[in-house]
Amino acid sequence: MPAQRPQADAFTPLGRELLSEQVTRIVVDGLLAGTLHPGDRLVEEEIARALRISRSPVREAFAELLTSGVLVKDPGRGTTIRRWSVRDVEEFYAVRALLEGEAASCVAERVKRAGLGALPGIVQTMGEAALKRDESTLIDLDLQFHREIWRLSGNGFLEKVLLGLAPQYRIFLALNVDIHADLAEVATLHADVVAEISSGSAARARSAVRAHLEASSRRMIAGMQADGTTSPTAPKRRRSQD
Repeated sequence: MPAQRPQADAFTPLGRELLSEQVTRIVVDGLLAGTLHPGDRLVEEEIARALRISRSPVREAFAELLTSGVLVKDPGRGTTIRRWSVRDVEEFYAVRALLEGEAASCVAERVKRAGLGALPGIVQTMGEAALKRDESTLIDLDLQFHREIWRLSGNGFLEKVLLGLAPQYRIFLALNVDIHADLAEVATLHADVVAEISSGSAARARSAVRAHLEASSRRMIAGMQADGTTSPTAPKRRRSQD
C-alpha cells in the first residue's frame, strides 16, 4: 500500500510552548482524532510550512517520535507513522509491565515516608470524568496517573525511560478506553492499584500494576481481532451522554 500524505489543514498554528513538544503532541493527537493515520508519510518541510515554523523543532519532534516508536523510517518511503501489529502491542505492554511494576514497587517501599502524591486525587477526578463520559479527559488523567507513579518511584533513570514511551502509550490508552464498555471501570482499576501501593508491599504493588497492564494488552488485542484488523486504528468515538 503506497504511503499517503495528510492534508496541510491537519496541522494548526502553534502557541508559545516549546515548539518541538507541540509538534509531537500534534502528531499524536492527529492519530487519536483520525486526521493522521498509520502509514501516512510525514515530511519535515511540509509540516514546518503548515505550522509556520522552522524545520528545527519539527526535526526534534521527529527524533523523539522515532525513538518512542510512533514514527519509523523506511528506505524509499521516508518517515511514516508506524503501523502497529498485535506483536507490537504484546511487546510494548510486556516492557511496560516490567518497568512500571518496578516503579510501583519502589513507590510502595517509600509510601510511608513519601506518601501517595497526587494518585488519590487523580483517581477521584477519573471517576468524575467517567460519569461525564469525557473520554479525552480520562485518557489524559490515565497518563497523569502513571506518570505520577514514575515520579514517586524516586528512580530518575526509570522515570526517564518511561517518559520516552509516553507518546506511544497515549495512543494505546485511547484505543483501550474505547474498548471499555463502562468507563467507570477505568477509575476502579486505578483505585485498586493505589490500594495495593498504599499497603506498603512492594510485591503486591508490582503484581497489581502488571496485572492491570496485562489486562489492558489483552483487551486491545481482542478488540483488534474482533475488528479483523492487524493493527490498532484510531478509535471510533462514542457520543458523550448527558
